[in-house]
Amino acid sequence: MVRIFKEDSRFVLLVLALLVSLFVSVYVLSGILWTFVFAATIAYTLYPFFSYLRRKGLSAFVSSIVSTFIGMFAIVALAFPFIIVVYRRRDVLFEFLRDIPESFEFEVFGFELSLDVGVIVDVSWEYLSEAAIEAAQATPTIILQFFVLVVVIYVLLYKSNVIASYILGVFDESFHSLLYGYNKKIKDTIIGLYVVQLSTAILTFFIGLPFFYLLGYEPFIFLSLIAGVLQFIPILGPSILIVGLALFEVLIGEVVSAAIVLALGLLLIAGLPDLVLRPYLADVETGLSPSQYFIGFIGGIITIGAIGIIVGPLVIAILIKTFEVISKSD
Repeated sequence: MVRIFKEDSRFVLLVLALLVSLFVSVYVLSGILWTFVFAATIAYTLYPFFSYLRRKGLSAFVSSIVSTFIGMFAIVALAFPFIIVVYRRRDVLFEFLRDIPESFEFEVFGFELSLDVGVIVDVSWEYLSEAAIEAAQATPTIILQFFVLVVVIYVLLYKSNVIASYILGVFDESFHSLLYGYNKKIKDTIIGLYVVQLSTAILTFFIGLPFFYLLGYEPFIFLSLIAGVLQFIPILGPSILIVGLALFEVLIGEVVSAAIVLALGLLLIAGLPDLVLRPYLADVETGLSPSQYFIGFIGGIITIGAIGIIVGPLVIAILIKTFEVISKSD
């Protein structure tokens, strides 16, 4: 009998099978691909804690469950205070919307102009209603993706040794030290990026406290908390809040106050944390220079969305690591 595939073509066939499997998997699972990537970054962040529990004598099963719970609790804890504060202060928001005048008159270069605010409010309510409906329709998908997130984090932690052995088994032993180096670089960079993100949000909160207090806003703690949480929204961030407050000042006729809020707010609340503190922290925590960090940060967001704030700089870090390895090779 003539064999079409001989023993020496076995490796080539296996590589082709792997590539086909990866292509099909990416296509079929494209809807949760970035959920998986996000889960992998969280698993990397939780791995030191998982290893600590293992060293304390806990089983891999228990350590994975505890670590996953801590990670999920941290994610929920970031959003929960914001939701609670907004819910408790909803009466202030509704009162503000009710008190908006139907029209607003102002003077520009001697010409009296009138702005029909009622139309803007109606359009805003319509937009918010549509957004609320879309959010409600997307709730089942969000819940499923959150469930996938939890499962993937747990599996990556629980089977971390098995996954590592599979990856190492594919490569010759001479490559193992190189793979360990890449693994350390990825772990340190991901942890550093999450530290940068959290630190920037906390610093924004503390910068906001005196800023909103001195400008005379009574719920200054509430506004500072919103500003801090908005740091997790790429590009726009606290600028959304500042522009909203400036618009509020304009609607009540305080044009000068609006200009002050807009100028100082964009400088201190939006600009200072993002343009000064974030690059400095990124340099300290990840070793990426400000220019390298911003290239990855902006490029990641534009290309793949919110997860790009982590994946973008991580890709840059891996690229730099690769150049370092090549430059040091014989």
